[in-house]
Amino acid sequence: MSQDKPKLEDYLGFARHYARQFQGFLKQYPTLEHDDLYQEALLALDKACKAFDPSKNVKFEYIAAIWMKQAMLTLIKSKGNTVKRKMDKDEHGNVIFHSVPIDGMDWVEDVEDDEEAEKLLLMQEALKHLRPIDREILTLHYGLGNHEPMTFRAIAKHLKISNSRAGQKVKFAMEKLAEQMGREQSEAEKKRRKKIKEYNDNQKLNRKKYYLENKDKIHAYNNEWRRQNRNLLNEQRKIKSLAKEMAKTTRTKDKFKTTYRNKSKERDEEL
Repeated sequence: MSQDKPKLEDYLGFARHYARQFQGFLKQYPTLEHDDLYQEALLALDKACKAFDPSKNVKFEYIAAIWMKQAMLTLIKSKGNTVKRKMDKDEHGNVIFHSVPIDGMDWVEDVEDDEEAEKLLLMQEALKHLRPIDREILTLHYGLGNHEPMTFRAIAKHLKISNSRAGQKVKFAMEKLAEQMGREQSEAEKKRRKKIKEYNDNQKLNRKKYYLENKDKIHAYNNEWRRQNRNLLNEQRKIKSLAKEMAKTTRTKDKFKTTYRNKSKERDEEL
């Protein structure tokens, strides 16, 4: 049984009801608001409407729920991971959090993991190559630099646009940031491979130069090593041969003793 092509207007209540199921995360993430969840649900619902195939025997509500759940979980995860902060402690040992500026090396100075520091540097470079509007939107939404994180509604009010348009702009800026980070990572990988190749080439040249400068010494050393190795092998052969002779002599003595005992025993029996 085929279904009609779903329309976004017919499922607004469904998106609002589904967004309410994730309200438990609002206490855990103070910068997260219900409007953000609802906005993500609407964006995911719109994509689900466009991607839905009525010819398949699958209910649209099931597909839409999967899309909305994934979108809202991604938003919640980003709220917990995108704001980069330092960790300082007060006199009582309690951790104090404060925002880290985008510019400069403060992003990575307290990061002990080299891989994490490399990712932060890539993000820092990628942000510099974004359009000013995209960089501003990401700075406002994720609280980069000295800014506090802002919701879609606050960004929309700041830029004088609608809430849905603000959400679209944030997503577009994130996509551009991901693309730029991919390019930065590709360039960094090319530079790394180039450095490795240059290092290997220099090592080969140094080894060749050292060989040419010390050719006679190297040959003399190798000849001396071979001579000592041959002497050692000869000594080992001599030791093995001597051990065999000693074993043979020992067996002969044992045989002689056994024969002597047997003859003595026979002579005693005859007597």
